[in-house]
Amino acid sequence: MKNKKLLIANIAGIFLLLCTVMIFSNTAQAASKAQIKKWLTSKTWSNKVEDPIMEFSTKYTFRFKKDGTVRLMGHRNKDFGIYKVIGKKKIRITFNKLYYDLEGQGWRKYNGKYTATIKITGKKRFKAKFKNVEYSGVQNGYFY
Repeated sequence: MKNKKLLIANIAGIFLLLCTVMIFSNTAQAASKAQIKKWLTSKTWSNKVEDPIMEFSTKYTFRFKKDGTVRLMGHRNKDFGIYKVIGKKKIRITFNKLYYDLEGQGWRKYNGKYTATIKITGKKRFKAKFKNVEYSGVQNGYFY
């Protein structure tokens, strides 16, 4: 009888320990996602280019907002989308509102969408990898 009670007590103790670990790991993961979001929204992120007059520039800038939206602007492109933190150092973006500045005609909306995966590579930079980019001149690379 004593062995049975001891066994039940041990199982209950292990169960409580596992529950505690799961609760704290979920809280830590949520905190890290909040920290990444705060880090993203802290500044405007740009890729470095060597075109001082910006005539033929491929310079693009990301502007992340706290509400989960993002704007990407570059040479004659203005793209809007939503982002989600999907891992400790990864963000997924879907751009679904695409605009192009036609010379002499102003901004025109294009139908379509593309995605980007952002991987944090340091305290002050991330690497963006784009997929299905047809209506924007943005290219894969580092943003600071």
